[in-house]
Amino acid sequence: MIDYPRALARARRILGHTQHDAAEWIGVAEATFNRWERGARIPTAGLQRRAVARYLKAAERLPLKMEGADDGKQRAGDGQAG
Repeated sequence: MIDYPRALARARRILGHTQHDAAEWIGVAEATFNRWERGARIPTAGLQRRAVARYLKAAERLPLKMEGADDGKQRAGDGQAG
């Protein structure tokens, strides 16, 4: 069984989303997403579970962005032959 609170918080952090962003992406009210992330409720309807699964999959495709790490933008001259 999925640990929804932990999985959703991790996915949201990886994707750089607010709870509002995540709720909009999944297609639920922000209050609903908040309850899921706090563990007060879990996604129950098949459609909600499928949407949450897609959200978690989207996060799996991206590397976890570490605090204080470079934002991934290339600096002038980096990676270019010279």
